[in-house]
Amino acid sequence: VDERGPEILGTTLVPGGRQQLHAMLFLEICRHLAMARIEIVAALETHAHDLPPVAGVAPGVVPQFRMEPEMEVLLVERTLDDVVELLADEEPRNLLWIIGIDGARYQRAGAVGADHPARAVLHVLAAAASGFKAPYLDYHALAPEIVMAGVVCMVLLLDLFLPEHRKWMTATLGGFGVLGALIPVLTLAVSSQPARVMFNGAYVVDDYSLVLKALFLIATYVVILLSTTYVDEGDYYEGEYYLLLLTSALGMVMMSSSRDLVSVFVALEFLSIPAYMMAAWRKRDGLSNEAGVKYYLLGVFASAILLYGMSLLFGVSGSTRLADIGAAVRVDGGTGTALQVLAIVFVIAGFAFKVSAVPFHTWAPDTYQGAPTPVTAFLSVASKAAGFVGLLTLVALAFPAASDVYEPMLWVLA
Repeated sequence: VDERGPEILGTTLVPGGRQQLHAMLFLEICRHLAMARIEIVAALETHAHDLPPVAGVAPGVVPQFRMEPEMEVLLVERTLDDVVELLADEEPRNLLWIIGIDGARYQRAGAVGADHPARAVLHVLAAAASGFKAPYLDYHALAPEIVMAGVVCMVLLLDLFLPEHRKWMTATLGGFGVLGALIPVLTLAVSSQPARVMFNGAYVVDDYSLVLKALFLIATYVVILLSTTYVDEGDYYEGEYYLLLLTSALGMVMMSSSRDLVSVFVALEFLSIPAYMMAAWRKRDGLSNEAGVKYYLLGVFASAILLYGMSLLFGVSGSTRLADIGAAVRVDGGTGTALQVLAIVFVIAGFAFKVSAVPFHTWAPDTYQGAPTPVTAFLSVASKAAGFVGLLTLVALAFPAASDVYEPMLWVLA
């Protein structure tokens, strides 16, 4: 409070003004928590064991506060919005009294005593905030994704300023960017570190993911080479085309390292949504429009089925990490529940749509026929491979003890 209070609150300390700064800091904490819709009661209950001794209050019990004249309220009965509403309209000189601090006694003592309820609340809020730990980031492991994201932004900006006859430069930039993203893949492959785990196991860079990243990047580079003359001579929008192509490739690179339901689904949609638009890139061609509409509608339908299955998996396991789901979902030998079986069926069916496996393949012929030829090559190789990667990752990590359910389904799909 003494060192950083003026910097945080924009307040200049004056003689005898520390009590006001304490109160303003408390109010500022309340406002920040209210923005996040966090109830102060949750923080107090979670960290009740951290409460310092308070005169007249049993250990672990939330102390009482005076919020208004002749009215005492237990803070556990008030949401943070209620507290902020009570404090918001008051003058700074009244804040001490509002949160239960006797201003006159405070002036004499010079500081809040260790046994005062206000000190207890500030202590609890600090304990709640100190529980957050920044996630571990391995920038070397994330280098392919970072390079691809940077290239996407550069293509977008370059397209804004290039004249029409120089739009071909976006293809050149995209191609060199994809090759640049291959460099950290190669350096990671020769690294002695076996696996790099981030975000509490939700994102893993290992040999399996590196091989797939290289596959997706090489496939994207080949498609860029195929597209250069096709898009230029066809009088199509070039900058936007390569922007969508690179964005879809970024989703594929993310899919190979995803080990969590959230990251798997985000990566899948990241690669699918640009593909919907690329399938309809020949906008003056009725077949291309048909291809885009069918691919979009059935893709959204597949995403809904997949997401429903993922929500059931989260419900039965209580976690989105694939390793935790694999430990919770046990179906072999008739030990599983109907909900677990239904979740597995929905997830596999959703991915079967994405990879156009029979009998979920009806969208593929019309989409491949109407889409531009480079896009058809991209969808039939890279996009489908990414769908298989997601399916195999889920089967291997989330359903290791559910072979009685997924084996018959994969047998039929094959």
